[in-house]
Amino acid sequence: MVLTRSQRVRLNNGVSEHQPCDIPEEPCAVLTPKPLNQRLESGNPDMKGSARRGVLSHPLGGEKLSCREPSTIKEEQENHNCMHKLPDGGEPKVVEVTYPSVSELAPIAEGALDEFVLDVEAQLKSTEWVRVCSGMNGLRSLAVHQPVRCDSVVSSLLPFVVKAIRSPRSALSKSAIITSRDLFRYIPISMADLIDGGSTSTSLLSQLLLKAASNDKRFVVEEAVASLEEMAQSLSSLSVMNALLPYAEHKNPKVRGRIMSLLLMVIGGSQCTAATILEVGLDRIIVYLAQGLNDNTAEARESSRKITEKILSMMREEQALGVIVGKDEETDDTNVAKLMFMHMLGYPTHFGQMETLKLVASNGFADKRVGYLGLMLLLDERQEVLMLVTNSLKNDLNSQDQYVIGLALTALGNICSSEMARDLSPEVDRLLASPNPYIRKKAALCARRIVHKMPDMMEAFVDRAMEQLHERNHAVVLTGVTLMIDIATAEKLFRAVIAQSAPLLCRILKVLVSGGFAAEYDVNGVSDPYLQVKILHLLRLLSENDESLGDSISDILAQVATNVDNNKPAGNAVLYECVKTIMAVKGIGGLRVLAVNTLGRFLGYRDNNMRYISLSLLLNTISEDPQAMQRHKSVVLECVRDDDDSIRRKALDLVFALVNPGNAKEIVQELIEYLKICDKSFREELADKTCILIQKLSMDPSWYIDSMLNILVECGEYVSEDACRSLIVTILNAKDLHQYTADKYITAWQDCKEDSNAALTQVSLWLCGEYIQADKVPVFIELAEKVTIDSNLPQSCHSYALVALGKVCARTKSSDDREKMYSIVSKMNKSISIESQNRSMEITCLYPHKTIYDTVFGPIPALEGMDEVADPASSVDLQDQESSVDLTKLLGIDEATQDSTSTFEAYRDETIKIDVQFFDSNCDDNSTIHFSAKYYNQTDATMEEFRVQAAVPKHMKLRLEAASAGKIAPHSSPLSR
Repeated sequence: MVLTRSQRVRLNNGVSEHQPCDIPEEPCAVLTPKPLNQRLESGNPDMKGSARRGVLSHPLGGEKLSCREPSTIKEEQENHNCMHKLPDGGEPKVVEVTYPSVSELAPIAEGALDEFVLDVEAQLKSTEWVRVCSGMNGLRSLAVHQPVRCDSVVSSLLPFVVKAIRSPRSALSKSAIITSRDLFRYIPISMADLIDGGSTSTSLLSQLLLKAASNDKRFVVEEAVASLEEMAQSLSSLSVMNALLPYAEHKNPKVRGRIMSLLLMVIGGSQCTAATILEVGLDRIIVYLAQGLNDNTAEARESSRKITEKILSMMREEQALGVIVGKDEETDDTNVAKLMFMHMLGYPTHFGQMETLKLVASNGFADKRVGYLGLMLLLDERQEVLMLVTNSLKNDLNSQDQYVIGLALTALGNICSSEMARDLSPEVDRLLASPNPYIRKKAALCARRIVHKMPDMMEAFVDRAMEQLHERNHAVVLTGVTLMIDIATAEKLFRAVIAQSAPLLCRILKVLVSGGFAAEYDVNGVSDPYLQVKILHLLRLLSENDESLGDSISDILAQVATNVDNNKPAGNAVLYECVKTIMAVKGIGGLRVLAVNTLGRFLGYRDNNMRYISLSLLLNTISEDPQAMQRHKSVVLECVRDDDDSIRRKALDLVFALVNPGNAKEIVQELIEYLKICDKSFREELADKTCILIQKLSMDPSWYIDSMLNILVECGEYVSEDACRSLIVTILNAKDLHQYTADKYITAWQDCKEDSNAALTQVSLWLCGEYIQADKVPVFIELAEKVTIDSNLPQSCHSYALVALGKVCARTKSSDDREKMYSIVSKMNKSISIESQNRSMEITCLYPHKTIYDTVFGPIPALEGMDEVADPASSVDLQDQESSVDLTKLLGIDEATQDSTSTFEAYRDETIKIDVQFFDSNCDDNSTIHFSAKYYNQTDATMEEFRVQAAVPKHMKLRLEAASAGKIAPHSSPLSR
């Protein structure tokens, strides 16, 4: 391998100096040791001449190594010292290093072996790195061809290899790493003995190889990895694990990942057995595997998982699981602890449940501790085997050792079933009266589980829970208050009994707030915030429906709200609970302003959790005092602009609740401004709620129309169709604003650069159809044609465009414009959309009948008293309303001709013609039309068993009577129905 130019080295007075040069790169010589005097005395004239010329030949058959003569070095130094001119002369010669393979290492003659060893040792001790590289190649030759002799000297030469690996010179470090790989391969027994013997050199060698395999120099990393893998394969599993495990907790994640990969290679190999694992120490390996499973590198986690699976399968195959879960009484607790670790990894451990029960029943505290831990971890209340532990629990609850009692109470509080609660509740009740605070606090927590499982036993624990308040130990008071909270939450009948302790609770809370500093219970300058929060929670439950109690606790609530430090998280937790209590208690309305101001102060914090819970509480209690919350309107609007999505949505809900007719315009304007810059994921919800606010609180139609226009322009693609229909109804009823609205919306639609703005397109098309002026018809035709061919717009826009074209065509006087619009509508007959085809066909069929066409597409009257209207695109359908339209007029029968017949051609093709004749039904109901149809056979054959089908809109009903005959003769008189 040829070194790069940056690695070429210029020899200057024996000191190496990196200098870049432009000499072409050529294959370089293999540096192997041989004494110079031996080469000079060999009698070879060429070799002597070469030595005199400064060229050394290679003793193992390599090429020549070029060195500069002293005169050249002196001249170059003189030139280098002359800073005012560049050096002249030829380019100096260079030294290049290669790394020969094993096959390229020449054998060593038996007679020259001792001399060769001395020469290698001398070169390794040299201060010149080139000679050290040559010595490394010599040591490799010795290990490959003379492993027996290498065994005898490796202990003395290995420190030089370690020293070279630490060299910052990559070439030298790589040569030393390759040498260590050959040593592991060819003399593994000696290397294993050095590792097992705790040699400093071998210990440092493993550490340096791991470090080299984890750095960023690929030049060295590949060889270091190969050397480590050779060590894992050549040495015994025990030796490799002893060498690698001390570095399993290395701070470098790459080193940890590499170690786990090597351990996987070793443990997965054929040499490693269960006995080897146990000899190294299973508990030691399990600790490292637990750390590896939680490592931040994927390589370490995956390797640790595979090692765990391999160890478990190995234990099963060799029936070594009895060693882990054995019957040796002296190691039962250790074995169950290991079993719990396997359970946490997700493996089945049901076979160890009986061993856990044995530990629970043992007399030793250490065994009981592990047994109860296994009981809580490996079993739950659904296990039938749990019935066997009831007697052991009862015995331990009656023990004289407080710590044994504590273990039993803890286990009972975690896995207690209904049967166990019924059997052991007397012991728990007795322990609640114990003078020992340690036992009383655990008994109170255990009583919570019993109350949950057996609600009938609440009454037995109410008095005991209230007695805990007289204890000076805060932990006992905290557990007593927690038990009372559970009872008051589960059964409201007991709240009146617990309320008798309200004065005592207030007194305890007052002492905590103003009692001064107590190091034992201080949390960031707040005295026992956990107890304060629990007491406030209990007071809130007790005073929900008791106004008299609310008056009595108002003073302490005010004191808590004003004295607690709000600069610390612990203080904020107490303040938040205090605010919740104030909002829930009736009869203390004066404190609500203080509570709302506190929540408003929380909204200014950087902590997203504090702001979210403040917004949630304000939203839940806004109905209590909406005026007080109006002061924090600006802060809430700022929260709508927050980067956190959950805070934005919660703040928007609160804004929706805060808005009223007095501040609607201000809030809506703020929301519209934010619509321009908000995220797309939030824009749809914001636009929808802003439209609802405008519709809900609009007192001025002009403001409503202008505000909706701003929303449609900014984010029309996110506005719902319901909002568009409500806007259309508002415009329809605002008669004085028709022309103003049409001009403004059509201009905005014309200037809109977004083709996908469906809402603005729909409203503008409807306005064009109803109120467009004659001078803007050409512009409308152009825009409507674009809409009909735009596939990005929804189908509803195409329907709006067709109806608008039909309406404008009915009012315009220009025949050219009418023809253009009719042509656009006719093209939609071939649309792929059935809805568009249907509307296009309806318009084209009505177009020749001007009277009916103008009536159908006439202006829509105002819809007074209606909040919304059906889809305006379906305005061609006949709607049956209270002020029903005279269908005879709609079909072209005016009052003058209503008594006479009115006939028109309904259908014609090459085979048949159908004429429809309307006539007066002599009834007062104008919504019913009677007509007769006449069928003309236009063929030369007789029509038999013919059928006629007719369709009407869904809101109309059609009844067809039977025809006067079943046959129609060719070219005969018409057949009536």
